[in-house]
Amino acid sequence: MSGTPPTRLGSIKVLVVDDHAFFRRGLVSVLAEEPDIEVVGEAGDGEEAIARAAELRPDIVLLDVRMPKAGGDRRLRRDQGGRSRRQDRDAHDE
Repeated sequence: MSGTPPTRLGSIKVLVVDDHAFFRRGLVSVLAEEPDIEVVGEAGDGEEAIARAAELRPDIVLLDVRMPKAGGDRRLRRDQGGRSRRQDRDAHDE
């Protein structure tokens, strides 16, 4: 077995990546309330995000683009072979 957790059929698999644990855990808690979203993992920096994305194969990576240790989307996109699409949002988007 690969160590990948089982997922709910039909759910959107999400990996949450942020170097601020308090924010990350809050976001995970909010997403856990949604019946069609399953948080399959978390990461606290860019290097961990790359490893977790390769392991877990999420549908969506919610990624803080300003993080230590290879932070940002460029490295993740490169390591994912360009398979990802980018949608930027920040706290100031309406």
